[in-house]
Amino acid sequence: MAAEIHSRPQSSRPVLLSKIEGHQDAVTAALLIPKEDGVITASEDRTIRVWLKRDSGQYWPSIYHTMASPCSAMAYHHDSRRIFVGQDNGAVMVVITTLKGHEGSIACLWWDPIQRLLFSGASDNSIIMWD
Repeated sequence: MAAEIHSRPQSSRPVLLSKIEGHQDAVTAALLIPKEDGVITASEDRTIRVWLKRDSGQYWPSIYHTMASPCSAMAYHHDSRRIFVGQDNGAVMVVITTLKGHEGSIACLWWDPIQRLLFSGASDNSIIMWD
């Protein structure tokens, strides 16, 4: 019995799987986070954002950091979890991850050294577990 080879039709078009929106100005850099389903973006709106994919399949900003000047270049070191950002004003900033997720004032923090998790509670009546 001979094997049949079927090729894909040449007219197949790429399909949009996901779209990340939220910056107020041009996005100047985007990097994938190794070993995680996430993206780090930098923009001329002076923000750095870390987007993690939720169970719904949507990317949500998990971290939001505003810089002094628009962001023009970016690099990420996964082991140290540091983001290096080049800015329009000539500065290079090292961003040690800032966690943003609450709508209200942080009321308490607790670090679990065994599981290496941080828990935060806030006046917005929520508790967040951070990895």
